[in-house]
Amino acid sequence: MIALKGQSAGEELAECSARLTRMGGLNANVISVGEGLVDPPSRIIEVTRGVAQTKGKKSGRPRRDR
Repeated sequence: MIALKGQSAGEELAECSARLTRMGGLNANVISVGEGLVDPPSRIIEVTRGVAQTKGKKSGRPRRDR
């Protein structure tokens, strides 16, 4: 997900980081764009969604021996 935000993007991300994690957000970054071109520069929040992998934990149904 990408969201175009303003100067408060970092604060907004901090406020909703727990909610983003519950919804499957793995990584969230604030990216500044337009520096040197526009004043003030825009901020983009980029959130990668997926399933966190944990070591030693198997996913899916347990295997049945036949």
